[in-house]
Amino acid sequence: MNHVANGPIAATGATSGGLVALPMYQENGPCGAVQPAQLAIFTLDNAGNLISTIPGLGPPLFPDVPVQTYENMPTLTGSPSSMAFSLYGNATVPLAVGGTGGLQVYVETLLEGNTQIIPVGPAVLSASLLSTPITQVAWDLNNLYAFNGQQLFVFYSTSGFPGTVPNALSTGAPFAISGSNMVVIPIGGPQ
Repeated sequence: MNHVANGPIAATGATSGGLVALPMYQENGPCGAVQPAQLAIFTLDNAGNLISTIPGLGPPLFPDVPVQTYENMPTLTGSPSSMAFSLYGNATVPLAVGGTGGLQVYVETLLEGNTQIIPVGPAVLSASLLSTPITQVAWDLNNLYAFNGQQLFVFYSTSGFPGTVPNALSTGAPFAISGSNMVVIPIGGPQ
């Protein structure tokens, strides 16, 4: 079995220990028939390699971190066109995925070790916010934006904490906007 990455890539963290998310497709059959995309989230080691575990971590101090495989990675809804990590997150980091299947938010729980953060296991679907196809997703400090070329959807979390999964649609949304791209510029933030 071959696995290929195809589609959008999301990353957060500029140094070692940053997270990278990408859709993985399992090819099978002689003609390369492709299965639905699955979500893989990795961390970067000091050499820039994608890894899902840090050697030497494990019981009794840390839980065993399962290696991500096609058997335990979540299957994405439709074909992804855009992915973005929340700008803030402590022990968990929300990841928005937009595409032909709408808008979903996955949550990755993190484990810190050897100055790196690593996924505790495969990401977990936290919320399916829309079934409308989405072409772009982006976060500011507290909100998640989803755009499909005609409508802008703005979601927020009623908890009021940055980096939490949105659970409410802003009043008046979706907003009618025509265009091909969306840019979100975060201003301010925790000091």
